[in-house]
Amino acid sequence: MAVAFKFRLEASLRFAEQRMESAQGVLSQELRVLRSVQKEYDKETAVLENALISQRDEATREPRNLNTWKLFIDALKEKLRVIAERVSFQEAVVAECREAVKVCRIEVEKYKRLKEKKWKEFLAEEQKKEQAILDEIGQRSGLN
Repeated sequence: MAVAFKFRLEASLRFAEQRMESAQGVLSQELRVLRSVQKEYDKETAVLENALISQRDEATREPRNLNTWKLFIDALKEKLRVIAERVSFQEAVVAECREAVKVCRIEVEKYKRLKEKKWKEFLAEEQKKEQAILDEIGQRSGLN
């Protein structure tokens, strides 16, 4: 019976570890997506800053082009807003993935502790059996 229980426990532990590895892989992938979206946001922010500087410089030289600059900057701001929404969404996805990894890690630890506890119980049971055998041998040799 202990062997069947041990097999089920080890199988459950392996499945929990596989789920955790899978969840960690998904988390890693989502973190890469988040980093790329953040890089895109940083790049567009730099473009906007350069456009604002260029607009300011252009205002002193060619005031007629200010409307074009305003339209361009407004388009950049809208693009940044959309990218910021993507960043926020991706951060939420990453948070969910982290929570999934945390749950899997707890499950793995639970199975590891249970396996350790059952192993200790098994050893104690084996020691009791061995002690009973030794006691029986001692009683038999005392009778002779």
